[in-house]
Amino acid sequence: MLSSAKIGTSSWRYYTNSAPCAATEYYLGVGEAPGYWHGRGLAALGLEPGAVGSEAQLEALFARALHPSTREQLGRAWRSDGVTGFDLTFSAPKSVSALWAWGDSGTAWELRAAHKAAVAAALGYLDAHASASRRGVDGVEQVGSAGLVAACFDHRTSRCADPQLHTHALVLNKVQCADGVWRSLDATELFGHKKSAGMIYQAALRSEITSRLGLVFDTADTHGQAEIIGVPSGLLKLWSKRTAQITPEAAGKIAEYEQSLGRSLTSGERAAVTKTAVLKTRPGKTHQHPMALAEGWAAEAAAAGYHREDVVAGVQEAARQAVRQPPASGAAIAVAAIQAAAGLRSTFSRADVAGQVAARLPGDGRSAQEVVATVERLTDEALELDAAVSVGSHPRGVTARASDARWAGATVLAAEARVLSLAERGRAAGYGLVHPAVLITSLADTGLDADQHAAVRALAGDGDFVSVLTAPAGAGKTVTLGAAARLWRGEGYRVIGLAPSARAAAELASATGGTADTLAKWIHDHRRRGLLPGHERAR
Repeated sequence: MLSSAKIGTSSWRYYTNSAPCAATEYYLGVGEAPGYWHGRGLAALGLEPGAVGSEAQLEALFARALHPSTREQLGRAWRSDGVTGFDLTFSAPKSVSALWAWGDSGTAWELRAAHKAAVAAALGYLDAHASASRRGVDGVEQVGSAGLVAACFDHRTSRCADPQLHTHALVLNKVQCADGVWRSLDATELFGHKKSAGMIYQAALRSEITSRLGLVFDTADTHGQAEIIGVPSGLLKLWSKRTAQITPEAAGKIAEYEQSLGRSLTSGERAAVTKTAVLKTRPGKTHQHPMALAEGWAAEAAAAGYHREDVVAGVQEAARQAVRQPPASGAAIAVAAIQAAAGLRSTFSRADVAGQVAARLPGDGRSAQEVVATVERLTDEALELDAAVSVGSHPRGVTARASDARWAGATVLAAEARVLSLAERGRAAGYGLVHPAVLITSLADTGLDADQHAAVRALAGDGDFVSVLTAPAGAGKTVTLGAAARLWRGEGYRVIGLAPSARAAAELASATGGTADTLAKWIHDHRRRGLLPGHERAR
């Protein structure tokens, strides 16, 4: 996975006071490999893709916006509350970390090399697509740059000292533009490509490991991540203590917010709450000698009934017995990627498609760089398919960005067209009508305000086949629907409430005084019973 955090002038030494050490003590902790520079932008700073020389270099760049050698100012100085960089953290799947912690020295070396190659590939993708800046009043013009500057640090443990092979890539929030001026990154591009970069990292990692060790992965999840087949799930759970800390904290806060707001949180809101839970539950980072770590892991696993020889043998046997299906063709991957992107969003970007392509690439032994090249090629091919329809751009700033182009799935657009046609044909067609006299008398003492009265009259008095009720949060949409539902039932109509989530369905049922269900469950039940067109009754 790929997570991110902003770095500030006062927080770049790992962002919180919970880290009781200087930057180099954290990033170059006991037993950790030396940090290394990465990115096309290094040449402009006189740096090479080698070891990070000192904390002074990091401090000059991330705390003072100075050239690491000459100490020249790089564009404008950082504001006291400015964002000086971004920590992009690439984390290997838990099965990879577990096998790296327990494998022999050769296996551990290959896994770490595969991880490092995958990180470099993903950063190269970001360098190509997310290294732009903006200039002019309010950033009116997007401009290209000489590339990203990143300091990378490979680490081996989580904050609970579990095996967790991961890399912190500290990306400087400065790039040298074509006119020679150093400006801040257009961070919208960085975050717009972050998910696809994470999925490319996972795909490159799988392919590198398959090439180096012949191991087999299960099917990638919706985030493009997959585990090595044969590593016991119990061992993965044992070494996922941070997840065990974060999950209940986040779940409690999510429930609290939903109760307060009276609705389910969006996926973005849930992610923000979870990120807060990560920070709240994060213990201080400790550094142990590699030998002590290895001994501790072995003892902990043995106490839980897992032994190195059995786990390694199980992974090897799983690889031998795995049924290797013929890999999907590039054309099939492109079609599937468009379908997946269209299924997740009504309109999608090139980055969305790139991530879906990466998630579907077979681990066939291509190098990490070859994986990126394949993703780029198949993404371009996918967007040329008839299934992808260009719908213009979706500006996210003052003027258009290079990544503002948007597409929609042809099947989604066809479905939308059918809905619009159905709604147009059903205008004033007599659906759900309540007699005007009943409307007047029934709404007299409901306590609704003028806008809610007007909404109920439209819902129950216009006779449209499709009616849409929109209003800001807290405006009383559910109360309004409840009033309309009571009127419909009074006229003999059957009212069915459908909502996107179980919580929303329960709230809808409470407000309307009837029954409600999730839309997905309702469709599933009716398909199973053969009550929807095109589906036979289940036998």
